[in-house]
Amino acid sequence: GRTQNVMAAYEEIVSASIPVATALAHLVSAVGFAFWYRLSFQKPRPAPRETVQELRPEPILMGLGLGILMAVFSSGTAGLETLLFPRMVEDTYAMLEQSGIGTNYMVIFATVILAPIGEELIFRGLTMKYAEKAFGRFWAANLLQAFLFGVAHMNWVQGVYAFFGGLVLGWVAHHYKSVVFSMIMHFAVNSFSTFGGDYALGWIPVNFLSVTLLIVIPAALAVGLISWRTAAAKKRQALSQSVSA
Repeated sequence: GRTQNVMAAYEEIVSASIPVATALAHLVSAVGFAFWYRLSFQKPRPAPRETVQELRPEPILMGLGLGILMAVFSSGTAGLETLLFPRMVEDTYAMLEQSGIGTNYMVIFATVILAPIGEELIFRGLTMKYAEKAFGRFWAANLLQAFLFGVAHMNWVQGVYAFFGGLVLGWVAHHYKSVVFSMIMHFAVNSFSTFGGDYALGWIPVNFLSVTLLIVIPAALAVGLISWRTAAAKKRQALSQSVSA
């Protein structure tokens, strides 16, 4: 009767407000933490020209490449979770669908554009920097921010691969000494997952062999890229020190 009509209208209002609330939350988060980050870690602040000059092709391509590998790894991880915990994954996807992720343009904008900005400032910016000051070790700070990044997704399906993605994002921010490049990687992850994932990976059957390959291959490539860049950076540093000596 009347109670059912009221409840149906209430649910419709709540459902319609979720995309707007999601976009506003990401926008407020991005702006607010941008101010906090700038006041905390940018003294003296670099000139805009110096910031633009740091956007070299190599770290940009590195971020984009690692982002795509991470998106494939995430698909494999989600596929494995689907095989092991089908009910949990089904409920999570139903919740995400209700929130408008992947369908509502406001949520897509928030996910692809605003989330990489706000979340990188929070986790790879403020959290990792303060944790590194407290622990004195990058690896400990990276583990903490990645764990909190996984928890922040508030579900196991996304939380598991968000943790591993957070580790790589932390390395990118630390290696290139800027959250700009981890933002680029984060943008690549969310863009591929939102726009290209179904087209590129949707044809792959969900079985243990396929999901294992989707996990192992991108993980191995990502580790290889990170190891290569780390070794190259150490070699350049040693060469620089020998020249100055």
